[in-house]
Amino acid sequence: MGVFPEDYVIHVSYLMRLWVAEGFLKPIIPKSLEEVAKKYLEDLIDRNLIMIRDRSYSGELKTCSIHDLIRDLIVRKAQEEKFLHVLNQKVEISPEIIKNQRHLSIHGEIRDVGDMYDSTVRSLLYLEDSLLSINICFPLLRVLDACNITFSTFPIEIVQLVNLRYIALIYTGKRKIPASISKLCNLQTLIVFRRLWYGKVGVLYLPSEILKMPQLRHLLFEQGLLPCPSDAGNGNLQTLTGVIDFRCTEEALGRIPNLKTLGISYRFGSRRKCLENLVNLHQLETLKCYFVPEYWYHFVPLAVDLAFPPNLKKLTLSGCRISWKNMSTFGSLPNLEVLKLKDFDFEDSIWKTKEGEFRKLKFLHIRSNNLEFWEVEETHLPSLQCPSLVHCPRLKCIPSEIGEIPTLQVIALFQCELSVVTSAYSIQEEQQDLGNDGLQGKSSLGHKTILSEEDLPSKLTFKQGDVCSLQRHNVFSL
Repeated sequence: MGVFPEDYVIHVSYLMRLWVAEGFLKPIIPKSLEEVAKKYLEDLIDRNLIMIRDRSYSGELKTCSIHDLIRDLIVRKAQEEKFLHVLNQKVEISPEIIKNQRHLSIHGEIRDVGDMYDSTVRSLLYLEDSLLSINICFPLLRVLDACNITFSTFPIEIVQLVNLRYIALIYTGKRKIPASISKLCNLQTLIVFRRLWYGKVGVLYLPSEILKMPQLRHLLFEQGLLPCPSDAGNGNLQTLTGVIDFRCTEEALGRIPNLKTLGISYRFGSRRKCLENLVNLHQLETLKCYFVPEYWYHFVPLAVDLAFPPNLKKLTLSGCRISWKNMSTFGSLPNLEVLKLKDFDFEDSIWKTKEGEFRKLKFLHIRSNNLEFWEVEETHLPSLQCPSLVHCPRLKCIPSEIGEIPTLQVIALFQCELSVVTSAYSIQEEQQDLGNDGLQGKSSLGHKTILSEEDLPSKLTFKQGDVCSLQRHNVFSL
């Protein structure tokens, strides 16, 4: 934990991948190493050594941090034992400083790293932005996090560092990652982004050999084109995100059978075939699927008979069209906790929820230009904690029955009409009259809404553009 700067917000998924790559964890059958890491993290939280910063609505840890005093103690002790050295000044890294260090964390700009082939450094992390380049010349290196440095080309010397388990970097050069990266037989995590000179994300061509790497567990890109390997795949792969135009054939998915997180997007005109085969990913828990339109509000119709894996907990879809009547496709998923429908087009203007669907849904996010009426009963959506409605300009109001859901905590509204905000306020006020003071609301009025004092209930005192929190009969501007 000492590698992070003061007051640094640590993403839990990132922290756990680092722990796994560093070899800090011992396997506990039948748990995965990520599950073991989560257990250790929860233990540190229970001991008040790590602070929770944010949780998801499904209860999972999202971000955490460490108290400055505890961090200072960790860094001091680690440097005494030559376990970790933190550089936070613009100084040259000399062999005398880091030769016998095992972990090196760099906060801020440094000068170019010289040749240090006799160094014992196992991990090198750049955790703050830097415009300077580095030479990667640490033969024992296991972890390289250089996402805060931009390489002009893919650093080919990486493929010689056979001990690498974790790579994260950004480069601006040629599109293709060399096939020789498959030489890194110990690699567990590969995070590669390609930036063009004017800041735009560039397409990254990935060699099919990547999916043959035996230890690889996490592959993260922004726009990566990944061909299906012609022979054996990877049974260890758990995360695959940022892949574009991926053909979900039975053959392709059969080579990554234990995938838990999948993020894919399809450009206009690409072959969006075989999505029905996603149901064969029995371990899949998180799915994000984006359809990029040719022009604004050009939506891709989803197949009526499209099915999803039964273990799915989080589902995000964007740029799609579906009938409200076919929302049962999502509602029938027995373990679904988070549903995000972004830039979604519905063929009908009325959504009527049904009994027995969305039994475990906790967070519902809808961004739709044509939703007008939402009808729900208090026994529907029995686990809902937060409905989030974004840019629903035709929606008239939130049904009062939403307030009767016992698990409800927050109503979030962004760029919705005043009548919707008023209905949310009424729900809160009604619940407070019944003794439920826990319900909160968040609202941001869009730029198209023209407000005057006469338009607002007497207790609402915010102005156009304010982000507000409805709490205890008042609206406070944040």
